[in-house]
Amino acid sequence: MTGTRFGEATALTVADVDLLSKPPTARINKAWKRDGQSQFYIGATKTGTGKRTIGLNPALVELLIPLLASRPGKSLEV
Repeated sequence: MTGTRFGEATALTVADVDLLSKPPTARINKAWKRDGQSQFYIGATKTGTGKRTIGLNPALVELLIPLLASRPGKSLEV
């Protein structure tokens, strides 16, 4: 529902999502990467212009509310 890359969406933390803003938003500022030994880590977005704030669909916001309510800010969405 966001148009983001899978690695960007799954790297979001609770702190990256603002459900109270008008419109609700998510800050895309990192993504999952793979190093030379095929180990995964969270790093910068694919390009510098990949850092952005996106609006969230109302249906997605309704799904996220119960998921984010009791999670700490550094917790990964997934």
